[in-house]
Amino acid sequence: MDQKEHWDKIAELGPMSVIDPKDKKGMKNQYIRFIKDLAVERHLPDQDSLIMDFGCGSGNLSKSFASQKHRILGIDISGQQLILAAQGNDPKFSKFVQFDGDTIPMKDQSIKYIISLGVLNYMVNDELMLGSLKELYRVLAERGEMIATAQTRRVDKYYKNEDKLMRPEEDFERLFEQAGFIVEKKEYLRRSRFPLLYLVQFGLIPVSGFKTVSKIDSFFAKCFHRPYFNYVDTLFILRKN
Repeated sequence: MDQKEHWDKIAELGPMSVIDPKDKKGMKNQYIRFIKDLAVERHLPDQDSLIMDFGCGSGNLSKSFASQKHRILGIDISGQQLILAAQGNDPKFSKFVQFDGDTIPMKDQSIKYIISLGVLNYMVNDELMLGSLKELYRVLAERGEMIATAQTRRVDKYYKNEDKLMRPEEDFERLFEQAGFIVEKKEYLRRSRFPLLYLVQFGLIPVSGFKTVSKIDSFFAKCFHRPYFNYVDTLFILRKN
């Protein structure tokens, strides 16, 4: 199954399933979305901006940021995910376009802010990822910024059932730099199998406690950010060189 077919099938499970299709209660997905939204918000401008969400999936990020403050252009390879995104977002502040896997349908240096959350792990071939990164570099304006998250670990690990590859953070940095980006900053957002996550997943920690839990989660991710047996959600701030 190729990536388009995979994500079209995942879309059948609903809008939040792009994070973890196995999370039946939805609390884990809600918590992970909370962490990523909070991290992205810290790096976005205060003024009205057009933001590209590369690999937007079902448009969850768009719901958080598409408003009178920001406008979102969502791009994804899956037509079914884009249907969910269009259904769940206000068309006044968000537009969604299908990506053919090769060429982003935008002019050179036409957008100042790009967000890509968790997408790069599904580009398991270095050449494929480098091609996409070069396209993102092409459409990014001078002095533009890209915010990307990826699951990183000490050594490569490939998940065949998901067609997903977790790489060491330095491998991502090497590919970013080959595409022309400068890695300006890194943040460690959360660590998988963090004990409090199980309490969140079973509804024992309410939404009001997410911010406190996320601070503890981030602290442990920073202290142990090169795991052998699980992964860390790492955020990269990239600038155009």
